[in-house]
Amino acid sequence: RQFLSECWKQLLALHILVGKKPVKLFEKSRSGVIPVTDDFLCHKVKISLSKQSGCDDSSEIDQFIENAKCYYRAVGRIILHSIMVSTTVSSSALVPLFQNFLLRNCSPRDPEYDKDDILQHITGIVFGDNPKKALSDLLKSTHETEDEEGNREEIILDENNIFSVFVYDACIDSRKIALSAMLDGLAPRDEKGEVIIDLRDIFWMMPHDAMERILFSRQSLTAEEVIGCLVPQFDQGGSEADADSVDRLECVQ
Repeated sequence: RQFLSECWKQLLALHILVGKKPVKLFEKSRSGVIPVTDDFLCHKVKISLSKQSGCDDSSEIDQFIENAKCYYRAVGRIILHSIMVSTTVSSSALVPLFQNFLLRNCSPRDPEYDKDDILQHITGIVFGDNPKKALSDLLKSTHETEDEEGNREEIILDENNIFSVFVYDACIDSRKIALSAMLDGLAPRDEKGEVIIDLRDIFWMMPHDAMERILFSRQSLTAEEVIGCLVPQFDQGGSEADADSVDRLECVQ
């Protein structure tokens, strides 16, 4: 448990070395720690290579990206291990948006993903503290996206596609390097390369709130929960003193 706890505490410091230059793999958001975007990672690797060796050969960049994938895959495997040994995962290490995507195969593209929940889950990640207003301002603007076959197309954003296309691209598709590697770590394979267990087959039917209570730690506690954990040492005055002590505890609320 101590090892796992330290893993989540050190997650923000996880990085790869490009020469002697560290390139971070996670960043801090209002909701917790999130993977950096593909563009950020590739740009930082390219800049570091260029500064240190004057070379930004694509094959060298690809090698460092593969190194990053190994770390992301390891994070996925640690999450899997935590789940298998019934140890809660830090909720700040995997924010609700990515909990849904990695463990329930649920993304902003899915109509079952409630829009209000999406707005709550993306707050502080890419749209600031008021994502509803930010998305509203983008309505009727153009956005270039990529279909499943890799073809680029330009669309007009409206209420029907701003979540399934724009939010998906900004939050999920922009982090394909990290999320695909973490998914690989969450799905162990046998000697033939076949997936032994896919957690998404287990948790996709479970509401997010229920899954979160089972697998993830709480970020905060209420006064009632703190009081419920206390075992007060009452005075020796008997029942009347006991009642006074309970009253004092209830005043904390």
